Amino acid sequence: MNHVWSTLGSLLFPRRCLICDQPAGSPFFSFPGSSIYASLLCVDCAAGLPAIAGPVCTKCGYPQTDKTGEHDCVLQELGRHLELIRSGYLYEGVMMETIHRWKYQQRHLLLPLIQKLVDRAMDRWKDDFLDVDVIVAVPLAAADWRARGFNQALVIAGRGAFYLGKPLRRRLLIKTRRTPKQARLHRSSRTTNLAGAFQVNRPRDLVGKTVLLCDDVMTTGSTLAAAGNVLLQAGAKAVKCFTLCRVL
Repeated sequence: MNHVWSTLGSLLFPRRCLICDQPAGSPFFSFPGSSIYASLLCVDCAAGLPAIAGPVCTKCGYPQTDKTGEHDCVLQELGRHLELIRSGYLYEGVMMETIHRWKYQQRHLLLPLIQKLVDRAMDRWKDDFLDVDVIVAVPLAAADWRARGFNQALVIAGRGAFYLGKPLRRRLLIKTRRTPKQARLHRSSRTTNLAGAFQVNRPRDLVGKTVLLCDDVMTTGSTLAAAGNVLLQAGAKAVKCFTLCRVL
């Protein structure tokens, strides 16, 4: 009976796409192979999600296609101490709009979509994370958390922990001060901007463990490198990284 009422409700009050507000596909008339985002996005937005699906650099996760061409591995230049980086999507188009609305317009209705996006990315990269012991989010400074109301990296880390069945350590890594937004800085200033900004609580919970460090968007990798270095200095055995999106 509940299914009947839900189906009737979807016909009388069709769902709207969370990104463009056009009619979303119905979850009740999906079929094998149809989009898992059918109840959340319209057909065009679902099709426009720029998933990283092809071969990638085994270290930094940079997509290796004819379109992207040659690249300088981020981990060779900036973060040799990081074991690897993996990302789910390119930070462009529908994905850029999704992240921007979620972070800066406090569109909490987007949470189910973010969870599905993390799940799909984990489907792709779960074998790279089999040896992970604990999961940690790139932290926000307290003032930034209060202003935004949530830490988007912690949401992603929490969903990753749920998917992988690994423990999430919410306060293991903290940010001790506010810093200018990385996206607004020149590449050469991003590392110095974060110097001394991260600190580990309870290092004994970290010693000898492989950590999965999570964030929402990777641009140059400087934030991951700075936070990862602090984790390793505190005793972590290895640091792997996952971001929902990355900039090419």
